[in-house]
Amino acid sequence: MTDRMASGRMPRLAHARPPEGSARGADPKVLIAKIHVAKKQLGLTDDSYRDLLRRLIGQETSKGASASQLDRVLQEFKRLGFTATKGRPDHRRQIRMIVAVWADLRPYREEVENEEADRAALRAFVRRQTGGVDDVQFLTPELANKVLEGLKAWLSRAQRQVVA
Repeated sequence: MTDRMASGRMPRLAHARPPEGSARGADPKVLIAKIHVAKKQLGLTDDSYRDLLRRLIGQETSKGASASQLDRVLQEFKRLGFTATKGRPDHRRQIRMIVAVWADLRPYREEVENEEADRAALRAFVRRQTGGVDDVQFLTPELANKVLEGLKAWLSRAQRQVVA
């Protein structure tokens, strides 16, 4: 018997990382949203969903449930076949970059009369690069990348011409 055990104190264990998908630190709103997606993906009726909640967490709604209770429900949905998929990729950063590079090109482009004409010129460039998409807000991540690379190449050429 070790001295620690004899003194009644147990050795302190190192904290292990929580298992993947664990509720530790998870936002309950995010967990509830995932649960509702799982409910829809699994095709559960309201009655069967409420029965499952009652069985797992002792209440009929997810409102007011703790993160660990919500995690328990989510784990059960995964056991039943729910597969979480990534949402639509967020490409707002690419769009902001397109607008920024477009602004950087201003000294190298033809002078435009006003802001609306400048936006129309950007839309025309996007349309030419993508084969028909009318505005940056409608770009997919792949097309946004294509437009951004086109703008960067244009900027690079324009800057080389000024230096030469």
